[in-house]
Amino acid sequence: MSDGITWYDVLGVLPSAPAGEIRRAYEDKVSQLGPGRISGAPAKVVGMAGRAARLLNDAWRALGDPAARERYDVLIGVKQPGSGLEAPRRNRPSLAGTFPRLFAGRAGMPQ
Repeated sequence: MSDGITWYDVLGVLPSAPAGEIRRAYEDKVSQLGPGRISGAPAKVVGMAGRAARLLNDAWRALGDPAARERYDVLIGVKQPGSGLEAPRRNRPSLAGTFPRLFAGRAGMPQ
């Protein structure tokens, strides 16, 4: 992803989160975008929810599988290659937990 936002930020979890927490975060956020929640919403809101759902699915693909997560962690610098040890975190603020605020206030997106 660009702008320093990681898939962990999209799901609102820390890179050190266990697999179960990542799964719960994904399921919670997907349920917030379900058709029952946005039925009757303007087409623009439905489109934004669709884009948000695609982001969540991409995050799940990168973090849901342990091997894919390991490769992603090395790619973003959270872990050192082959060591299993966490590398020092980059000098950037964490956006964990900000997913709802990314879309809040945009054309009636549920808050």
